[in-house]
Amino acid sequence: MTEWTTIRVRQDAKDNAQERKPKDMTWSEWLRREGYEPKVDIDRVLGRMDDLEAELPRKVAEEVRR
Repeated sequence: MTEWTTIRVRQDAKDNAQERKPKDMTWSEWLRREGYEPKVDIDRVLGRMDDLEAELPRKVAEEVRR
């Protein structure tokens, strides 16, 4: 079973990061490349982000079909 978590960031920081992150790179890869030094369990957070990226299109499609 996958454990889930969320993180809160300022909208401007998220927008800035989203503009700089290549679309073919996961958030995990991008944060590691940028040298992000977390104060939290980064593997858990990044795993959740990757899971969300992978699942979001399917979840949106399910909602649209309803």
